[in-house]
Amino acid sequence: MNTDTLSGKNLPVTLRLCLRALMLAVVAVTCGVVVGGANAATPNKTPGKVQMMCPVMPDEKIDPDISLEYEGQTVYFCCQKCRRNFETSPQRYASAIVTTSGPVDHHASGEAGAGTQPSNDHDHSGDHGQARGSTQEDVWSKIGRFHPMAVHFPIALLISAALARCLMLLGSTWAGQAVRFCVWLGGVSAVIAAALGWLNAGWPGGDESFGDVIFNHRWLGVSAAVFGVVLIVMIEVEANRPTKALSNLTTLGLLVGAGLVGATGHFGGIMVFGPDYLPW
Repeated sequence: MNTDTLSGKNLPVTLRLCLRALMLAVVAVTCGVVVGGANAATPNKTPGKVQMMCPVMPDEKIDPDISLEYEGQTVYFCCQKCRRNFETSPQRYASAIVTTSGPVDHHASGEAGAGTQPSNDHDHSGDHGQARGSTQEDVWSKIGRFHPMAVHFPIALLISAALARCLMLLGSTWAGQAVRFCVWLGGVSAVIAAALGWLNAGWPGGDESFGDVIFNHRWLGVSAAVFGVVLIVMIEVEANRPTKALSNLTTLGLLVGAGLVGATGHFGGIMVFGPDYLPW
């Protein structure tokens, strides 16, 4: 790695290298967003049939942004808690999935979905209702919805850092600065994405059941965020006191970091598209 570049004696070259790394990161994130949007699941409904009421809370209208795939059908829920309860025990609520002919009127009363339904698993008029009425918690919940967008940055940047490190070991002269840039931005964005994820899903505990998929996604994400900060420290120590042993350790750390964000993204994809989305 060029010590003059690191010390700032050749600033224009450093700026050009950082701009190249930024352009690569932007391209990687853009490709991820485009591919993700192209493969996004669409509601698999019979034409002319729509679901209006939540199968877990049959008196509550569905939120079109909260759903999961069940036996080839997109099932909608009124809140994330109902979605998790259905995911834990789908057979318990499957008979309560009611579809109605005609266009959806989200301002209509909840009587359209009434009928013989299973008993309520939780009471929206209690703590959950108070949470809806709390302005502060509502703001935090809305901020947490930026989590799916924020996760693209640590995924792209930390994986790009590992790839750039491999290029550096193969003799690429510009890859050293790209590694440092991607690690800094990827590590910071990993912390932000993890925090948004907690705001989006809520704190585990109480009477809520969290499946293995959510559990794995949550704690792998936390591990990736913590490891991203560790990588920042390692890359800065290596830049100031480069040794062969530290260089090898940092390379291993970059590969582990890329694996962590990849595994976190895998479980996040299962939450959105289901366990059978990939062919293997």
